[in-house]
Amino acid sequence: GEVEIFADYDSNAIGGLLKITISDSGAGISNGQISYGVGLTNVVKRLKAHYGDSAYFSTEANFPKGTIVRIGIPVKNRL
Repeated sequence: GEVEIFADYDSNAIGGLLKITISDSGAGISNGQISYGVGLTNVVKRLKAHYGDSAYFSTEANFPKGTIVRIGIPVKNRL
């Protein structure tokens, strides 16, 4: 399979937002559900602990096969 990683900066979000998308063409999500093991659970907990509701983490199917993970991290503007 193939893995793609894309990062973008959204300057329209308050303070700025780093948006990261990771996609693959592997086996994908079985039955439309992804299992959050120890690694993904820790990522979600750490994002919440550091950024509260300002960050996001989502998973979805990458049709016809594979998985897409989207992460948003707030970035403070620095002068």
